Amino acid sequence: MKYRRPRRNRQTAFRKPPLRKRKPTYHEPPPPDFQRLNGNQHDALYKEVLKSVKYNWHLLEPLGDNYSSDTSSSKGVVLLKALCALELAKNANQIEPLHLDLAPWSCWELVWNNILSLSHDSIYLAGIFASKFRKEPGFRCHISETAGSIQNRYNGERSLNLARYESINACMIPWAKNHRIENLFLNINFQHFTNHIYKLHYKPWILLDLSEVTKNLENEDYYKVVNIPNLVALDLSNSSFVDDHFLYHLANVIKSDSKLKQLTLLRLNKCPKITKKGLRYLFEVSKDSFFASSLSYIESDLKIVPSKNFTQQFNVSREEDESIDYIDNTRWKLLPEEDLMTKLVARVPIGLKLHLLYKKFGKFIIKRSVKEENDELTPYDTTNTLNYLYKSKDTIIFDFMLHNEEFTVSDYGTITGKEKLEKSWKRRLFVRNKLASRLQYNYIANHNYTPIVKEVPKDTSKTEVKEIEAPIFRAGTKKRAPTASTKANKKPRKIITNVSSFFNM
Repeated sequence: MKYRRPRRNRQTAFRKPPLRKRKPTYHEPPPPDFQRLNGNQHDALYKEVLKSVKYNWHLLEPLGDNYSSDTSSSKGVVLLKALCALELAKNANQIEPLHLDLAPWSCWELVWNNILSLSHDSIYLAGIFASKFRKEPGFRCHISETAGSIQNRYNGERSLNLARYESINACMIPWAKNHRIENLFLNINFQHFTNHIYKLHYKPWILLDLSEVTKNLENEDYYKVVNIPNLVALDLSNSSFVDDHFLYHLANVIKSDSKLKQLTLLRLNKCPKITKKGLRYLFEVSKDSFFASSLSYIESDLKIVPSKNFTQQFNVSREEDESIDYIDNTRWKLLPEEDLMTKLVARVPIGLKLHLLYKKFGKFIIKRSVKEENDELTPYDTTNTLNYLYKSKDTIIFDFMLHNEEFTVSDYGTITGKEKLEKSWKRRLFVRNKLASRLQYNYIANHNYTPIVKEVPKDTSKTEVKEIEAPIFRAGTKKRAPTASTKANKKPRKIITNVSSFFNM
């Protein structure tokens, strides 16, 4: 039988192999261990995975990505220098720290101002320019604009930029060009946040407000916050986790480690698990006059009144005693509630609160040096010294506030992401204008005051201690104390002294 060759299908013989589908690309690269699930049936699971991914907080721009703004210049011929600076500002995400060494500040100043006007100034870019040009007189962290210029210049993000403009102007320290205000979201990686600040070449002041989301944070995040270097102000209000044990741990970190030696301001309002014993742990931190600690102001809804004896309470002998207003054996005193300055300090946010503390209560906070150029008496790594306060004018102040919203990878460049950013700026403005609670007490430390330790007099008289033998009872019987009547009814016990009668001999 003759062999027949099988026929070829001309349609399938010359067909090209199918192209492989490319993996979806994102504006923000996902983690290396993250892969998108294939198929439409896993879309719900994919969205849940996106929510758990930590967003890159240091690369997020203030107004989101891919926004539109009117950059048209005024009439006339535009200089080539301005065109080059504008083009560099549009591609600001490609600027590296090595590029800033190629030109002086006179060239980069126009580029940085365009970056601020275009709102490309992410936290990463702000840190790069601040590390190189923070001491320049023309450097500033935020651009000074008016509401009218924002309405005329911005096209698609007028409401978002207006909310950011109003919030920054309400929370910024007056005439402080080194004050940088930023918002953070709930799904931030605190370990990456701590490492980023630790790797900075300069030492900025860190102000962290956790009063909005402390109920939703994990317990481990509180201990990671303690490791943030150069932390100057911390707000832990409305927390259901912070208790006396955490305050004891916080006090030990201040004493033993150098990370929290610059912590000056601490807010602990509406923390139900805190007692007066926990506050005393913090009061005892600055008990030693030679100890390098900056803790100078604490807010809490717990009131600790200094104890007064009979003479001080009824004013029998009115002598000028400075120790009457201070809490026992500490440097802390309770500010009067009726004072207008006390009410103003309690109402403003932590950035302005820190400014008012140094301005109005500087004579208490700033420590007077006994000997010049002596690190033991005037430690320069704290904020309660005059030299460090002068250096703070060239130091960048990062003012962070954590919000109760999650910013995911899918929110980049979308309307939802811009709505979350606008909501965060409006929430910061609402907290700024909110009245302070009535049940709020302000404590301030006087680092120039030596506490008077009152010793308890020892009793030298000797007292004889009589040993009382405990009676032995049988099991199941009721225990009764021996009385005089029972002792009288007992018969005297006979003691045999003769040996022969003892052995019946």
